[in-house]
Amino acid sequence: ESMQDECHIRSASAVAFILGGMSVCIRFTSIAAWIPIGLLCCARKTTFRGKVFTLFALCASFGLLGIIFGTALDRLFYGFWAIPFLGSFHFNVLQGNGSLYGTHHPLWYFFAGLPAISGALLPLFLVDAGMSFVEGVCTAGHQARRDLALVIVSYVALHSLSAHKEFRFILPILPLVCVLSAHCLTHYIYCIPRVDQVSIRTSSRISAAWRRYVFAFIALVLLNYPHLLFLAGVHQAGSVRINREIVARISDIEAPGGKGQTYHPEYSIHYLMGCHSTPLYSHLHVEGVRINAGTLDCSPQCRADPDMICESDLLYSDPHSFMNSRYRERSFSPDFLVISEESLTSDVQSKLTDMGMVEVSKVKHEIDAICFANGIPGVTYRHIVLFQSKF
Repeated sequence: ESMQDECHIRSASAVAFILGGMSVCIRFTSIAAWIPIGLLCCARKTTFRGKVFTLFALCASFGLLGIIFGTALDRLFYGFWAIPFLGSFHFNVLQGNGSLYGTHHPLWYFFAGLPAISGALLPLFLVDAGMSFVEGVCTAGHQARRDLALVIVSYVALHSLSAHKEFRFILPILPLVCVLSAHCLTHYIYCIPRVDQVSIRTSSRISAAWRRYVFAFIALVLLNYPHLLFLAGVHQAGSVRINREIVARISDIEAPGGKGQTYHPEYSIHYLMGCHSTPLYSHLHVEGVRINAGTLDCSPQCRADPDMICESDLLYSDPHSFMNSRYRERSFSPDFLVISEESLTSDVQSKLTDMGMVEVSKVKHEIDAICFANGIPGVTYRHIVLFQSKF
């Protein structure tokens, strides 16, 4: 039976590391999770031969096999041989170009990143991770929780070596945080001290475990859903709403009886917005319509060259000069133009009028300020403005 269990563990581990290798092909930084997992598998072996076999014959070989599978899939879909994760490694690690997009303190992930993505689960995660190391009995469950905690810490530590840091880079460990948090929450709900057992028999029909479950459920909902509603419907939501407005207007033009009766091969959209501030094509799907969307230049080339000014920086520093250089003639005018309200100075608006652009929509994008006037709270918003050419 032990031999069958060992074969089952090896088979499951082989499949896991194949999938791990394929995940590296999708996103190179996932290797920061699989290296600690491989080392933990190696550390569980008692003999040197077993450690070497696990590290190289199981972890490394099947991980490499997964990378080969992932590369073959890329070849199938791209039509040519491509290894995208090597480009990511070269750009971010060897060249260090990630720092062009901002840098943070080396411990930023531990003091800001991990608490931000964990939210209300952070105390539960810290308690359960801590208990997995201090509990005297080392059962399989304790060992698994300890390994999960080590993978999380290792993943965050390896990502901390990069100067450029973002919340989304450590989001892959959030499911592991949820697992440990759930264990802590389960322990809180069902592990009831003896002093409560008497009260359970003499009190109401609702058991102590049920009361704790209801309390935990309400607490998690109240601590998470306000943030969810704010981030999903208020904070920087204008970039999605404005795209939906563009899609609706294109659909109206292309509808039978609309302006689309005249041949219109494609629609051009210019986003005069900050870097990476729009979802772009993910919300610009209209059946049978070709859309050509363009954003301002935020490329590493202009960021790395001190003598070159990126288009996004030029727009915010001198909107009037940018508009005159970008749209020298009316023939350069797009079908739709999206611009932030703070960049819409009188000179820019006059230029857009000369280009034949008409303001057709203004949507709320994000909260600018919260003020209290005469004891009454008020909120001011930053807006995104949509212009459309006169077809």
